Amino acid sequence: FVTQNITVRLDSAQSVPALTISLQPSVGAVGGFVFKAGPPNTPFGGATVTVTGPDFTRTTTSLTVEPVGSWKITGLPLPGTYTVAFSSPGYVTEARGVELSSNVPSNDTTTATLTTGLASVGGSVVETGGGTAPGVTVTVTGQGITRITRTAVSPAGTFGLAGLPPGAYSFTFERSGSRDVVVARNLVAGPNTIGETPIEKAAGIYGTVTVGGSGVAGAVIKIYIQAEYPLNPIEATTLAGGTYAKLIDIEAEELYIVELYIDGFLVTSQQPVAVGPGSPAVGIDFVL
Repeated sequence: FVTQNITVRLDSAQSVPALTISLQPSVGAVGGFVFKAGPPNTPFGGATVTVTGPDFTRTTTSLTVEPVGSWKITGLPLPGTYTVAFSSPGYVTEARGVELSSNVPSNDTTTATLTTGLASVGGSVVETGGGTAPGVTVTVTGQGITRITRTAVSPAGTFGLAGLPPGAYSFTFERSGSRDVVVARNLVAGPNTIGETPIEKAAGIYGTVTVGGSGVAGAVIKIYIQAEYPLNPIEATTLAGGTYAKLIDIEAEELYIVELYIDGFLVTSQQPVAVGPGSPAVGIDFVL
């Protein structure tokens, strides 16, 4: 409290029975809450709060337990004008001004809502001609960093990355059997999207096996490079409905021999079938 001096005159045999002294505080306090920008805004525990003023600096951290996001600093000399700064890695620093005096020694309503200073990005990859593209490798390069992810199975073909410094980036989409796709984007703080990126249908051989008009599941498809036949086959198995698909990692066009086996016996073959990057062989069907 602030020291107060009062002069009292006393004459002989005189007393002052009702002398009242009201002490004013000499130090104050400031507090409040920190939130993360939403929607919805949520309490932000672990944010750094720094209070500075004339010959005074003190730092605390917003609480990570109840009440989450709350903070308080005491012992501020009065009177004084103080700056309260709210910061956290990856977020834009916010500042507030607070006036304290002996009449208003505390302020418990100093609140800030921090917005991220980093960028996030999302999008999806689709196949030219229709269809989603899960399992595509997405490499994001820029601002001195490289981040790698893959497109998801569900929701099919989607991807997302967060915690990227704003700036220019290149996005490289890679998948075995397809030519790489490169997209350039400038990311700003907060969420970004690059929408749909088309990629060629992966090189491979696709078809169906039907017997008497019905699809056959469990049939084996053996695929050979024509120049190596009958060595080094790669295999695919038909699914329900008789469909099969075999991706082929290929950098140049090749000719392939495709054979159908049912119950371990060679039934028939199709040859030659041309496959190249972005040029799959579709409709290689066996109708019996």
